[in-house]
Amino acid sequence: MRASTAFHCLLSCAVLRAPSQRTVDTTQALYIWIFVLSCYNCYNDTGRSKIVGDVEKQPGGGRCKEKTGAAFVKVHKAGSTTVQCILKRFGYRRHLHFVLSSSKEWKLAWPYLMKKEDYLQPIPGQPFDLLVDHTVYNREIFRNLLPNDTAYLAIVREPYSHLQSAINYFDLRRKYGLPKDDPERFFLQNPAELERAYVLSSAMNITLCKPECTHRNISKTRNLMAYDLGIPKTLWEDEDDVRDYIAQLDRDFLLVLVLEYFDESLVLLKRYMCWQLTDILYRIHNSQEYTNEGTKLSPELREAHYNWSKADYMLYQHFNRTLWEKVANEGADFYSEVKQFQHLNRVTSQFCKEEGDVSNYKQKVLEASAWNDRIVLDSNFCRLLNMGTHDYGRALKERYFAAMT
Repeated sequence: MRASTAFHCLLSCAVLRAPSQRTVDTTQALYIWIFVLSCYNCYNDTGRSKIVGDVEKQPGGGRCKEKTGAAFVKVHKAGSTTVQCILKRFGYRRHLHFVLSSSKEWKLAWPYLMKKEDYLQPIPGQPFDLLVDHTVYNREIFRNLLPNDTAYLAIVREPYSHLQSAINYFDLRRKYGLPKDDPERFFLQNPAELERAYVLSSAMNITLCKPECTHRNISKTRNLMAYDLGIPKTLWEDEDDVRDYIAQLDRDFLLVLVLEYFDESLVLLKRYMCWQLTDILYRIHNSQEYTNEGTKLSPELREAHYNWSKADYMLYQHFNRTLWEKVANEGADFYSEVKQFQHLNRVTSQFCKEEGDVSNYKQKVLEASAWNDRIVLDSNFCRLLNMGTHDYGRALKERYFAAMT
């Protein structure tokens, strides 16, 4: 805001606040209203409160109205289980209402589009607050199910790292007959043929592909992130169509986190949702170590992977770029908050190590800082921090059925 504008604001508001002994006529009353509006606009112009995708937030992590409604597209093998646990803990502590699977599985119809019979119906008079389980994103379905002020969230991961994780997690080395050493390099020399052979063999031998026999045509190596985010397979080969779809996702989503910059992403989430640092503390869930992790690709194989999983690369490049655009808008204090968050996360993770009975934990107090209130660590704090996604799933279903009786 320019200095002259600031001076005008201050002067106008000062005139309004000055005592007057005169009778106010109609013309004077009109000027007063003009000055009131001027003061209001000046307040907004100073940056006291910003609007980010319909969510009020304040620079520097200042206090604002906490937002509780969110839909998280749980992208496979992208650190999404850790984010899911953060969101489940947040909702569980506040007795919020989740979209829960009507089956025994911990997913909402994935790999198919969600239908009404796939989820437990809402408690009468209580709309859904949170959707965080595996499902395929569909704009119309989500918006018909969730309130208008729902914040849409997702997470992406560098595509080659994502491929490594998928090969390890889904046991594709065994299923595709890949060598133990550097299986990705072997796979990328002929990915289409290896996938085709696997689909044909699993169709003939149904015991081979359990438990994913019902969706064996869903590739775990090709554009899996794009699939989870609802980009139709028919668009994958056309870069312009993929780019247009990503642009729509960018309009739909408040924030797409990036696994490689997880802490920065979470602090952005905290600011956009007007949460506290304690709300985004985490323990890493569903993470596995494997010997080929971090292997680098030659330029030739990188190009082969890009051509095989082009939509995923386009997704990652776009949302990695927009993440840093959002960070740049946060001001210089952003990194101070990230540093404090990382410190708190280290301390709480160390304190809440899953060793022995949590009821034996002694209380620990973390003093307030510019970024957090005073935090009391105790057995209940650690119990909620350590709970996994299935633990929360069972607890949320128990709470749901108790409310329905």
